[in-house]
Amino acid sequence: MTVPHSQPISETESPRQRCCAVPRRVPTVPSHSGAKPAQIRGAVAIAISCLLALAASTVQASPLRSPKSKATADAERSQLEAELRAAERALAENDAASAYRLATAAFRRDPSPEVLYLLGRVALAQGRRLDAQDLMRRFLADPGLDLAADAPEARAATQIVAEPAAESAQLNILGDREAQIVVDGRLVGRLPLSRPLLLSPATHKIEIVRGERRIEDSVRVPLGRLAELRCDLSSRTSLLSILPTIVLLPLTLDDGTGQAALLRMLEDAMAKARVAPLRADLAFALAGEPAPDACPDARRCALALAQSSEADYLLQLATAKDGSRTSLHLAFIDGQVGELAAQGERTCPACTVEVAGAQLIELFTALYDQARKRPRSRLELHVEPSDAQVFLDDRGLGPVPFSGPLFAGTRQLVVKKDGYQDVRRSVELNEGQTTRLDLSLVPEPEPAPAPLLAVPQVATQASKRSTLRLILGGSAIAGGAVLLGYGISGLLLNNRCEDLSIPISDNAQCPQIYKTGPPGAVLLGFGIALSGAGVLLMALPAKKPRPASQAAGGAGDSTAKTPKP
Repeated sequence: MTVPHSQPISETESPRQRCCAVPRRVPTVPSHSGAKPAQIRGAVAIAISCLLALAASTVQASPLRSPKSKATADAERSQLEAELRAAERALAENDAASAYRLATAAFRRDPSPEVLYLLGRVALAQGRRLDAQDLMRRFLADPGLDLAADAPEARAATQIVAEPAAESAQLNILGDREAQIVVDGRLVGRLPLSRPLLLSPATHKIEIVRGERRIEDSVRVPLGRLAELRCDLSSRTSLLSILPTIVLLPLTLDDGTGQAALLRMLEDAMAKARVAPLRADLAFALAGEPAPDACPDARRCALALAQSSEADYLLQLATAKDGSRTSLHLAFIDGQVGELAAQGERTCPACTVEVAGAQLIELFTALYDQARKRPRSRLELHVEPSDAQVFLDDRGLGPVPFSGPLFAGTRQLVVKKDGYQDVRRSVELNEGQTTRLDLSLVPEPEPAPAPLLAVPQVATQASKRSTLRLILGGSAIAGGAVLLGYGISGLLLNNRCEDLSIPISDNAQCPQIYKTGPPGAVLLGFGIALSGAGVLLMALPAKKPRPASQAAGGAGDSTAKTPKP
């Protein structure tokens, strides 16, 4: 059909553009009965063509799914309820394998919180406690859950989640909506996940399935860490990233603040911020560090804890309740710098646990953003001698040499060592730069010697008598030795023959016999006496001389005390 007097249509125009094209000249249709039938038929044809083209383009742009008939929906619902009842019977009969098969089929048909809870019960019956905690945790966080907090299912799930968890890691999966997640051959959920998966720190086979499309990957997440797996079914690619970790230090909590609920809300906020919460007990076990009460230096142990567990931050939470008033305090410690990165407090009067949790999440979000934006620098410090201690803003950095990251800004540096003068210096650490300092310590000056005590000089006078004693004593000893020799010889020759070759027994044949006994005894006695006298003369100490001052003073006193005539 030709349209007279209309604008030519380009071949590249879409049906919608063709319909909306305005002709330069539209033939007028007279209202009187004299209008030509051909003109009327042409105008009606144009209107019908535009409507058909518009409808076709709309259907092509957004195809609609044909809704299921009521009979089909009722049949599927009946089949689902039959599978759920059969799974419940299998659980009651301790047939966990059949219960798992039926619950999995039900979940493929209807991935509702109700079926997720059933899968958690099956995992618990099979002894897979970590899987049961993972399923129950996601059941409680499912946005489609419409269940009272005191309902039996909610209480049972909460009790399972609150039990001590085995060593685990977390994996969050991002991808096409409604894609099913299979871990190690078990169906565990559907995207999007309400909470990250809890996995053991081992290698797992992850399958993401939607219709005919499928992605398979082997994933291993370190203990206590949170990983994120991004999947694209259209290109069949996946990317695994290990997200930052925050260690939740031993908390100071008031029992009246609903600590369990607040911790759960805080962990949810951390997960939304793409951060892995790591409990302190697991972090200390990973780092091999002593417990906080056994650590002499809490800051050093905290820094070692962060570095050993590869944590980005350490988070301290303190809550207190005073009547109807609840106080919340958060403090972030940078895991690499080891310094306080951000801290803040919120107080809400007469607030419920939900309101306190909202305040806590708001405080966490603001402080975490503030901590990440703190500018950082790096300091390299070398000091002679090398075993000096370094302090930065009254915080000990340890012995030199020191090399590590610090917060940028104007910092006060102090270097100390026994026997050397302290070095105090203001250091400007620029963001993104490395500052190098080489310092030399100056020994402390030697203390001035103490004044010597004045000792009075003593004038000594040589004693001639003492020298005489030495001479006389020596002479007496020498003379006594001579007399002793003669006396002993006389005693030995007494009653001996003059001819010494004749024995004493033949003295009768000797013409002359020595009679030297009495003289020898006398000489021996004199020798002993003379030698003893010489020894005494030499052994007796000399008379102590008097100081000259005393001698002079004594002379003056004697003169002063002389009576007048």
